[in-house]
Amino acid sequence: MKELFFNELSFTIEYLKLMPMLFLFFGLQCVPKKNALFITSGSIVILTILFLAAPMAPSTAITAVIFGCAFAMLEKKKHIFIALLTYIYISLLDMIFNGFIMYFCGLDTGDVQNGTWMFQLVNTPSLLVIALIIFIKRLRWKSLRYTLSADYMIVLIAGGLATSFYITSIQLIAFSDEKVEDTKSIALALGVCSLIFIFIIMMLMGSKAQNESLKKENGTVKQMSSALEEYYLMLLKKEEETKAFRHDIKGHLYCMNALFAEGKYDECKEYLADLSKGIEKIKSSADTGNDLMNAIINDLSGKYPAEVKIKGHMPSKLLVSSYDLCTIFFNVLKNAFEGAEKAGNKNIDVLIKTLGTNLIVEVTNRSFEVPKHNGKSYLSCKKENGHGYGIANVRECLDKIGGEFRIRFENDLADAEIFIPDAIRVEI
Repeated sequence: MKELFFNELSFTIEYLKLMPMLFLFFGLQCVPKKNALFITSGSIVILTILFLAAPMAPSTAITAVIFGCAFAMLEKKKHIFIALLTYIYISLLDMIFNGFIMYFCGLDTGDVQNGTWMFQLVNTPSLLVIALIIFIKRLRWKSLRYTLSADYMIVLIAGGLATSFYITSIQLIAFSDEKVEDTKSIALALGVCSLIFIFIIMMLMGSKAQNESLKKENGTVKQMSSALEEYYLMLLKKEEETKAFRHDIKGHLYCMNALFAEGKYDECKEYLADLSKGIEKIKSSADTGNDLMNAIINDLSGKYPAEVKIKGHMPSKLLVSSYDLCTIFFNVLKNAFEGAEKAGNKNIDVLIKTLGTNLIVEVTNRSFEVPKHNGKSYLSCKKENGHGYGIANVRECLDKIGGEFRIRFENDLADAEIFIPDAIRVEI
């Protein structure tokens, strides 16, 4: 039972290293909480049965169960390679701290391997370092997403494995019973260099993630600028049309008055109908009260054959950055336009409400097909590259400002609701 206890303890320590790195540091999608709890419990049961049936089973059995648990908990199974990469560098970190402890405490490899409590002790410092890394990442770079290309990942995996094998070989020689002092110093120096190596990799990954984030922001800003430019050009065109209409209005009224005086009521009615069409033509295609929102709707209306009906009014100035507003509403409205284009009914309803200083916007459209639901969120049905990122970006923006996003599919209707707290300026 003692061996079983320490094996379960080893599993717990390794689990607490790997899973937070995957889901808190890299921000990978996890299965729903209930499923994750079931998978973790099942992994512990499997490990218990394994070591009860074969008490002398190798410690690699713990690694196998850990990877099985990670694979089952990952929403996208292809991310198991990120789990492999992460585990390699966690193991490298363990080796480095093992070397430090053996060097400064005068221990050898036998003391660590044969002493169960000592083995757990030397594997614990890396857990504290991982907790610190995650804390710093979430404190300073919470919105950063770490995306690794296949080539980048292969290089990192190869570098991690090569460094791990080299450190293991040096430590086995340095901290053997012979205790070769010179080799121990080399092992210590190698450990320090490996820590620097890991630190450089972390900085490179952070730099890459920041570059990706800046590219995304730059794309959104360009998108916003383009939409605003089109919108203001449209306003200038409407202004010219309005001036022309005002120029002719006296003549139109004179003609209508003449028709009415002559008793030509049917002709007067037709004339009034034509005049009403002219008035409709010079009206702005979208009028929400907010220029950026108008620009987004105007831009999308020119690309998709859908009719937008707006109810409610949005303040012209909001306490939310233009970048966040564009990210949120462009992606939600684009999804609505795309859905309406595929459906028979091409109407889109936009309902704008205010509740105190809070802004609520509801976008409803006909849905051609209902996306699959994974128990936590709806999955995109799009086939092209980049699918699903729009709504993910919406959720990320709303999480950042304390807002909420809900989407429902009911009776062939897609209904998206955005709640933004403290978005409206209070005039005193």
